[in-house]
Amino acid sequence: MNPESSVRDPYLVKSVMHSSQLLCAFRVAGEALPLREISKRSNLPKTMAFRLLYTLEKCGMVEKVGENLYRSCLRPFKQKLYRLGYCAQGTEYGFSREVSASLQRWVKRRWESEADEIVLLELPRAGNLPRMRLTGLLVGIKEILPNLSNSRITAIDGDGCFDKSFEAVRKHLRSTTSRRIIVGAINDTSALGALRAFQEAGRTERCAIMSHNASLEGRVELREPHTRLVGSVGYFPERYGDDLIRVSLDILNRRPVPPAVFVKHQIITPETVDHFYPNDSLLRSSLGGNSGALAWSV
Repeated sequence: MNPESSVRDPYLVKSVMHSSQLLCAFRVAGEALPLREISKRSNLPKTMAFRLLYTLEKCGMVEKVGENLYRSCLRPFKQKLYRLGYCAQGTEYGFSREVSASLQRWVKRRWESEADEIVLLELPRAGNLPRMRLTGLLVGIKEILPNLSNSRITAIDGDGCFDKSFEAVRKHLRSTTSRRIIVGAINDTSALGALRAFQEAGRTERCAIMSHNASLEGRVELREPHTRLVGSVGYFPERYGDDLIRVSLDILNRRPVPPAVFVKHQIITPETVDHFYPNDSLLRSSLGGNSGALAWSV
């Protein structure tokens, strides 16, 4: 029950409500808890929790099993079940400069900081939030490489998949005269489609591609000698579960949590992919070989 609503209810016996809150702190039969934990779980001040425990012990509803441990003599109340949800999209402006810095080091070394065109492989049907990945990339490029501010910018709908990205970039390459093209892809699947289009056109050396997700197929490509996939932003979804559950339990137990919890993203490059994912060879074996080859079927 909401404590605020109890203030306006003249028929409510607050001592009974507080006792109920305290007894609900015992969630498992036989569970022994210290005073501090009972106070935290019940959201009651320690002094009030102590007085209630003392009273309930005298009534035979709680027993003291140690110097500072208490156990409920009642069957634990059935706890309300909660369903944890996860929203997969978000904004990534926080690391756009890091992405761009990684791309700048590559472009400066290979192309003397010059490029004729920036191609953004989009996924319009996913809405504005995923598009912020590419918007942030573009903003970062212009901040760090101001000489590219006049470069042609081309937005292409790759639909986030290999086949459509391949066909869209293949069509674009038939008309563009740009000699050096930076490609920002919404995900690795789309990036690989673009890369294969450049390879088919015999213009592999004309592109530098930055991607997102650092998925297995992207990491396979990052390990290819002389790949033009400069890097991919790693979100490490395999780590999300533990962190989400930990924060959710803190919220349910009324422990203090920060207003927002962010996952630390990393730029995965050909030089660092083995550091972040040293066991990929085992995963690829379990999937039946080189997963990157599965994408090259158009």
